[in-house]
Amino acid sequence: MAFVFDDTGAKVEIHHNTKGAINEHVATAWLMKQGYDVFRNSSPRGRADLVANNWEGSGWVPIDVKSEGFDLDGFAPMNEGQRDQAKRYEGDDLKYLVVMDNGNCVWWNDIAKANRQEVVETHWFDPTTGQRFLHPRNDMSRNEWSFFGHWMIKHHKDKLTASQIDFLYGVAIKPVNKGGALLKREKEMLRKIHRFIYRKITGMDPNTGLAIAANDNTPKQEAA
Repeated sequence: MAFVFDDTGAKVEIHHNTKGAINEHVATAWLMKQGYDVFRNSSPRGRADLVANNWEGSGWVPIDVKSEGFDLDGFAPMNEGQRDQAKRYEGDDLKYLVVMDNGNCVWWNDIAKANRQEVVETHWFDPTTGQRFLHPRNDMSRNEWSFFGHWMIKHHKDKLTASQIDFLYGVAIKPVNKGGALLKREKEMLRKIHRFIYRKITGMDPNTGLAIAANDNTPKQEAA
């Protein structure tokens, strides 16, 4: 299920398909206010929901309408499937128009720029999977540590030592409802593993933010 806000500001629960249909109309009206002529796709499974043209030299723009929370850069849980979709549509010049819950419309590129600027200081990204995690200098919740353990075992097991793998299986990966709160010593070990894998994957020192020389634990300033 999804929700929208009525004219009084109250939250109303509706089916997600209904919300998608409403947002297509909202996006159509918004684009028309921007001076576009808008044409809707007759197929519910087409790559573009709308095609728009403002007749001022920009040409025809295929548009996929999305609801607030849409994410292609790994800032939301749904990002993996949407990244797959974006890859399939690569080269189609498809633009994403996001309809916010308050009725405003924003081009995805504008949202992405703001998101990247906001999280760059607090998170790091795995270039292989696109997954983001809090920077090692920040603590994570029990659930976040559990996901982190699953992710490392699945994607970077070759970078871990046998003792680290055993520890992750015994602490971070065990069901949260059975594991309870993490002990202080367990958190300390998880932080050490986090810093270790951060250095392995990014080649950066978590304290200084400087590149680490090959086969050396000493931070090394990158050449200008």
